[in-house]
Amino acid sequence: MTDISASSEIASTRSTPSVGRVSGLDAKAVRRLGDFAMAAAGFLGAFVIFEPAPYELFVCVLMVLFFLGGLTVTRHSMPLLLLTSLYSLGGMITLFQLTSPSSQVVYVAVTFFLGLTSWFFALVVQQDVFRLKVIINGYVIGAVLTAALGSIAYLGLLPGGDMFLRFGRARGAFQDPNVFAPFLVLPAAWLWHGILTKPSNLILLRAAGLSILLVGILLAFSRAGWGLVLFALGGVYLVAFMQARTLVKRVQLLALAGVGAVAMLGALLVALQFEQISSVFETRARVVQDYDGGALGRFERHALGFQLAFEKPFGIGRSEFAKLFTEDPHNIWLKSLMVYGWLGFVAYLVLTLWTLKCGFKTLFYSRPWTPYLQVLYVVFLGHIVMAYVIDIDHWRHMFLITCLLWGIYGLEASHQKQMQRN
Repeated sequence: MTDISASSEIASTRSTPSVGRVSGLDAKAVRRLGDFAMAAAGFLGAFVIFEPAPYELFVCVLMVLFFLGGLTVTRHSMPLLLLTSLYSLGGMITLFQLTSPSSQVVYVAVTFFLGLTSWFFALVVQQDVFRLKVIINGYVIGAVLTAALGSIAYLGLLPGGDMFLRFGRARGAFQDPNVFAPFLVLPAAWLWHGILTKPSNLILLRAAGLSILLVGILLAFSRAGWGLVLFALGGVYLVAFMQARTLVKRVQLLALAGVGAVAMLGALLVALQFEQISSVFETRARVVQDYDGGALGRFERHALGFQLAFEKPFGIGRSEFAKLFTEDPHNIWLKSLMVYGWLGFVAYLVLTLWTLKCGFKTLFYSRPWTPYLQVLYVVFLGHIVMAYVIDIDHWRHMFLITCLLWGIYGLEASHQKQMQRN
């Protein structure tokens, strides 16, 4: 299968503007404004150090404007809306099990809002495929900037940089290093995909951006982030290698993999020469930390929590698990059972399996959106694997990855329907 230039093919298949039916405004100007808004939404997702974050406020305004401007609902998006709503409904039902539900109300409301934004972005992509490229580009730029902030602050080169650190670890413009590092993985995987498959005229720029992201992930000292980026880069490489049809291309990919591996290993060895980095790295690199094993460690809490779920089918609320077992669940499936009950758990499981199934069927189709699908799918799968040891139910970028995949699924369904008509 031949390589695809995603940017050019998506641009050539651009649909009519999704907010073009606004009286008194030129359609092209409205479309450009919509493009800028979508890029800004992708960009603002990199800055959530305070809540409500600018991302939430901006997307609220966007949803109103886009629906007023003619954004239409498609049947291909409805399963996403239904399942995320059922997930939130499970959390609402859990409220009735609590003596003091006030904190849970806000938490479930945020879950519902994130699900609603996910549905909105899926609609935007389904109606205008070009917006897929625009959102990803905004995301990549924001990620590189927040990674640079975290890294420079960690090295002590940024006045007032302590606000970008936590527990002696880089967190960028995020509240937690363990969210900051996984956030950087999608843009890292996208830039790596570009290095592997696209023309070499921008290879140095992509390599520079990828290097900044990898440094940010390293200095976050997040085991989940480290594992996720290795999974994503390896998965993207495997997909690109499988898609290469000529021996020359496969040799090129092998050479790039060798150069990349040597560069990463060399950079890591240099970084470990600094005591500030090596001491934290040595501690964080242990596969099992003190709080993972032992009595009421992470894995024992998982076992006890799943037993509790059979006794409390409607959940116990957001904060109650830590009161019983000293720490939060740190497992998305257990978190779903505790906070959203069995209804939320089943909804999340169905959404996950449905997303994986739809993407797998079309992973190697020759479409303008195929490169985006491949990278998003690999990163989504990596998050699901990682979610066994971390809670991801409020990660904005996970909702964004999911909605972009569902937007692509809608595009593919429309394409298949058009092919049948022809």
